[in-house]
Amino acid sequence: MLNPGVGKNSGMTSTASRAAQVSAGNTPRLWAAMAVTVVLWASAFVGIRSAGADYSPAP
Repeated sequence: MLNPGVGKNSGMTSTASRAAQVSAGNTPRLWAAMAVTVVLWASAFVGIRSAGADYSPAP
């Protein structure tokens, strides 16, 4: 029987298990980062739209 802890890859975690560990522990930070991104994107969109009235295309 093979021992998963023995071999050249011992001590390494798989990508899937590492991703599960990261996402499980950082769920509130993930949601906060997504919320900040959406709010900043939306405010930039509004700012660009309002600045469009003050700037005209170059001749």
